[in-house]
Amino acid sequence: MQIRNPDVTKHNILLAAEEEFAQFGLHGARINSIAEKSGANKRMIYHYYGSKEKLYESVLGYNFKKLAQLGNQLILAEREEETAIREIIARYYRFLEENPNFVKIFAWEEVFTTSYNKKTLFETLAPAFYQLDNFYQKGCKKGIFQEEIDLAQLIVSTHAMSLISFTQWDILVDMNPEYTKEKRLEHICKVVLRVIHKT
Repeated sequence: MQIRNPDVTKHNILLAAEEEFAQFGLHGARINSIAEKSGANKRMIYHYYGSKEKLYESVLGYNFKKLAQLGNQLILAEREEETAIREIIARYYRFLEENPNFVKIFAWEEVFTTSYNKKTLFETLAPAFYQLDNFYQKGCKKGIFQEEIDLAQLIVSTHAMSLISFTQWDILVDMNPEYTKEKRLEHICKVVLRVIHKT
């Protein structure tokens, strides 16, 4: 007799749901398909997650929690300011590169402009934002960073530049066949540093 591990079952459902939502979005995803991919039945999915919408929120939260760990205190506290900024941008860029399902889900969110992304994003990433803001304020006091920069706007712009690297890569390469992912990352770092550095 096979004994199910609830934690393993829940995680398998979450990963199967991530794949389904990435391929079809929230509205096109089917619980039957998630059940088949995860090896769990529909009753178990509803037992653990309540509804398709709650499962979707859990998938977003799962990815945002991974994302929130990218700017941990160790990076910001122990490295020179420019090196820390480059490392944070590179970590986010690599995160997108290594999590194509997240990129696709985020693209679906942009198309349908649902509230799930915003709700889960703010709840999960607020501590990371305050940490980055504290890092920025310290840089301003040292005279390294320009003052009165809208940090939220800069973070959103960095996100947009990074995300398009993976949603529209074919277009970027068509514009310049010599583009590489590394060159794109370096360009993003230079743009952000040019904005934030005090000249």
